[in-house]
Amino acid sequence: MSHASGEGRENLKLLRPDEAGKAEAEVTEMKDQSGETKLRHEEIVRLMEQDMVQFQAAKTHGLGLVLHDFAHTQAQLTSDTADA
Repeated sequence: MSHASGEGRENLKLLRPDEAGKAEAEVTEMKDQSGETKLRHEEIVRLMEQDMVQFQAAKTHGLGLVLHDFAHTQAQLTSDTADA
């Protein structure tokens, strides 16, 4: 990757001095924006991972309640059937 960066600098030398300065400034700005974008992406990934953990916990809890209610209903049905 450093080879490509060095190659880019060589290409900048082919420009006029005023163009090279402007191009270098644009490259620096793009690198800064890229770094900021990477940080935002990492933050989004971290938040999504947290949300997934919370979602899974809530889903597991909800499923536990449903299964408990189902077992209770089945026990009641069995009891009612035995009494009949």
